[in-house]
Amino acid sequence: MRTIQTKIYTIDELKKENKQGFENALQNISERRVQSFMDHYSSEMMDTLEAVAEKFYMEIMNYNYDLFSTSHITVNIDDYMELENSEKNNLVQWLKDNLQSGKDGSCPFTGVCYDADFFDQIEQLSNGDINYNNLHVLIPDAIEKTLNKILKYEGDNILNDNDNFRYAQEMELEFLESGEIY
Repeated sequence: MRTIQTKIYTIDELKKENKQGFENALQNISERRVQSFMDHYSSEMMDTLEAVAEKFYMEIMNYNYDLFSTSHITVNIDDYMELENSEKNNLVQWLKDNLQSGKDGSCPFTGVCYDADFFDQIEQLSNGDINYNNLHVLIPDAIEKTLNKILKYEGDNILNDNDNFRYAQEMELEFLESGEIY
C-alpha cells in the first residue's frame, strides 16, 4: 500500500503560493460556472420567458442560445392576435399594474430573479407607451432582449476573474496546487 500526500489550497492561498496554479484555478472556476449556468440557471431563464409568453397568449416556438454568441428566439403571437380587444386591454392593464413591482423584484411569472429582467426590458422598449396595438410587438421584443441581456450579464460575470475569485471564496472551493478544483 502507498500513501499519497496532497496539498489542498484555498483560492487565497493558491494566489500567494502559485501564480500558474491560481490562473488555472480561475479558468477551472469559469468552466464550472458555465456548466452550472447551462445545467441549472438556463432552465430558470427559459421558464421565465415561457411564462411571460404564456401570460400574454403567446408561445415560444424555437430558440437557440449560448453564453458567448448571439442568441435567437421566435415567439408566435397568433393566439394573442385572436383575442378580443377587451381581453387585450386587460393584459395591457395587468402589465401596467405590475411593471414597477416586477422591476423591483416581485417576480410574478416564476418567482425567479429573471422575471425582473423582463420588466426592465418592457420599460426600456415601451417608453411608457403600452397599449393593445403594440403589445404584440412589445412582448416578443422584450422576451428576446431579456434573453440576450441575461446571457450577456451571466457570460460577462463568468469571464470576470474577480467574480470567479469571489465565487471560489463564497463556495469555499479547494484546489490542488495545479489549480484543479479538489
